[in-house]
Amino acid sequence: MEMNDYQRAIERNEIREFYYGIGSYFDKGERGEHNSAGSFYAMIHYGEMVGEEKMYSLMEKDLIMLLSDNDVSFDQYFILLSFVFYYFNHNFGWKPYRYEWKIPEKLICLLRDNYLRLDKISHENLHDSTILVNDLKRRFNFYILEESPFSNVDTDRCLHEVDEKYEGEYIVPDGITRIGKYAFNNCSKITKIVMPDTVQIVEWFAFWNCI
Repeated sequence: MEMNDYQRAIERNEIREFYYGIGSYFDKGERGEHNSAGSFYAMIHYGEMVGEEKMYSLMEKDLIMLLSDNDVSFDQYFILLSFVFYYFNHNFGWKPYRYEWKIPEKLICLLRDNYLRLDKISHENLHDSTILVNDLKRRFNFYILEESPFSNVDTDRCLHEVDEKYEGEYIVPDGITRIGKYAFNNCSKITKIVMPDTVQIVEWFAFWNCI
């Protein structure tokens, strides 16, 4: 059985080569550039062998290591940021298959610091990364350049999940400040939702498959 690329990179201490597509890890994409999405899916397959939690823990460690030197190039930064995007795009498209990676503040700070460093050199060369930063914010509520509005919301006052068998009018309890992602997933029998004034934030995909 052929060894998985990510597994090979770990065993040979070739993490940098794996992420940036150096040498045998280069996978030519449509534009002649390294296909980093292919690398991400090699990691997904590795996660199927060792467990998703372990795989994402390794990816977190890798990204922090690569960003910590504060010397990544424009292209390298875009590649590393893409791995964060791939996580959201892959895992949150459908509830049963998602894995919630708790992205640490250290990694977010490194992504921000490197972005700001590169921005001082050339904002134009950061064009693709800026699009990705804005896409992460717009589509997935993942903030890099500013503080997330979720950071000041009490997680204990979040409505996480409603029983999909619930029928009729649903009244969100008083004091709830946030409607969590997928909270009303598959709640197609609810006819009306009443929310209190305390609700500040409704997360993405909160009403997935409600119709």
